[in-house]
This record gives sequence, C-alpha cells and structure tokens, in this order.
Amino acid sequence: MKTPPGALLQEDRLHATRLGMAFLGHAIQEDLRRSFPDDHALRARQWTFEQFVVAAGAESDLEVVVAAAKGAKAEPAGAGK
Repeated sequence: MKTPPGALLQEDRLHATRLGMAFLGHAIQEDLRRSFPDDHALRARQWTFEQFVVAAGAESDLEVVVAAAKGAKAEPAGAGK
C-alpha cells in the first residue's frame, strides 16, 4: 500500500513517526538478523509488519493511513477530545 507523501515522517521531515519507525524496523530486520551469529536467538526471530506496528504503538497511525488509502477520513485515536 502506498502512503501519502510525508506519512512516515514527523512535521520536521527529519524524524520518523511511530508508523515510520515500524516500517524502518520491518525493512531492516533481515539485514540485522544476518548480522547475528547463527546460534543467536534473535537470528531466528522474524516479526511481521503488524508486530512492528504494535511494538511502536502505531496502530491508530496505521488506521489513518489505511482509511486515507480507501478514500475515507479517519482521525487518530484521541483526536477531537
């Protein structure tokens, strides 16, 4: 799924959002796994993108991006309070 421009960056366009961090973690995990010795416990661990989203606390951010991709409007959790 494509994200809108800047969806993975904070407003400063320098730091990743929580969703951006989840994407980065998922994108680099294979290279990181290969850097561990063969017998290292983390070498066998492979997370799904959804697991990275939960670990980064980006569930509501992902909901907003998915809704936008579907043409619907969604607000992040806690918005409008």
